[in-house]
Amino acid sequence: MSKYLNLPKQKDGKPYISYSQHTSFNETSEEFRYQMILNYIFGIKMPSRFGLYATYGNHCGEYIETQGKKRGDLLSDSDCKILDGIMKDFPKTSEYEREVWIDRGNYFILGFEDRWEPIEPALCDVEDFKTGSIVKKKAHYASQKYGQTTLYSFSEESKGIKVRDSFVTLIDRGGNPMSEKEPTKLYLTGKVEKIPTPYSTERAEKVLATMDDTALKLASLKTTYDKFKDLTFQL
Repeated sequence: MSKYLNLPKQKDGKPYISYSQHTSFNETSEEFRYQMILNYIFGIKMPSRFGLYATYGNHCGEYIETQGKKRGDLLSDSDCKILDGIMKDFPKTSEYEREVWIDRGNYFILGFEDRWEPIEPALCDVEDFKTGSIVKKKAHYASQKYGQTTLYSFSEESKGIKVRDSFVTLIDRGGNPMSEKEPTKLYLTGKVEKIPTPYSTERAEKVLATMDDTALKLASLKTTYDKFKDLTFQL
């Protein structure tokens, strides 16, 4: 377990990783994987051809988080109208970007709940917002492989707060700015899908085990890097 301690990012003397770093390392393209390693371990940020998609998603998230007060320049009036429609029934008691720290003993898992809604003093809903193609992405978020809301629910349950409803709100996105023939701007289509991600202790244990495995692999890479770095300095 002490191998975790070589991870570079620290909180209260312990290293930490996020779920997005975990997915970039394990479940996305080789380009994402290498960029994640360069950024997380070496602190090197590389330009990505997929960066516009991430920025657009962030702008949608910020618009929801700030209840329309912060509008990124990638969002059109039509996009904002669609997001306003999604938010119109959110209660004022909702919390956005609720910080989550899960202590794994020798490292932390960091996360942010997109929307947390208290139902009763010890009961809540957990919602995660995603932008993307419903046709292409729905199956992934509905599968057992997706674990982000499971981690958030685990954190709440660990604090004695039961999770009534855990789900992903997938906001359908169109456009293809990477097309070589006819590049088009990203935009929201107006379709929205609520995808249940029911919480269970068994599901949480599986997700936490995969996070542990990722943390060990990243720490091993950092150890290897440090050995070669020290050898280079000696030479």
